[in-house]
Amino acid sequence: DAWLAILKQCIDRILACGYAGVVYDVVDAFAYWEKSGEWTAKARMKTLVAELMAHGRSKLPAYIGIPNAGVDLLTDATYRSRITAQMRESVFYVGDEARSAADVEWATAYLDLVTADGKQVFDIEYPEALASQKDAIRRSRAKGYVPYTTRPRLDVLGPVWQDVLKNQ
Repeated sequence: DAWLAILKQCIDRILACGYAGVVYDVVDAFAYWEKSGEWTAKARMKTLVAELMAHGRSKLPAYIGIPNAGVDLLTDATYRSRITAQMRESVFYVGDEARSAADVEWATAYLDLVTADGKQVFDIEYPEALASQKDAIRRSRAKGYVPYTTRPRLDVLGPVWQDVLKNQ
């Protein structure tokens, strides 16, 4: 309960600065706790996200809450109905190396549930090679996702996908 109160205060401060919402990072942390024997971790994460979404929307009806990771929570239609969109990093690439077809299929099976609900999926990719960036962007767009490529250090804003694909 103490953590929930702290997170709600953070949301309040963010909204007071004029932002419209929050990205909930590391939503997949429940997996660590499940491996440690905390069998309710997945349900507790869903409840946490639901409570944060409800709090945000009580302050700003158009509040935007976007979980990052934790895609296996997306099989729950009630959970999906509560979030605004979903973010996932490295869907198609790990650095400049393409993910295996099995890894891509695993992630996109969950993410496609979000797009089927008419909501956006934000795909953040970190390849450095231009060819890898272009391929990640093309694959992401083909799935109906919103792609973005940048550096893993996140110390600079990368070009938007339209600029990366401009000179094909």
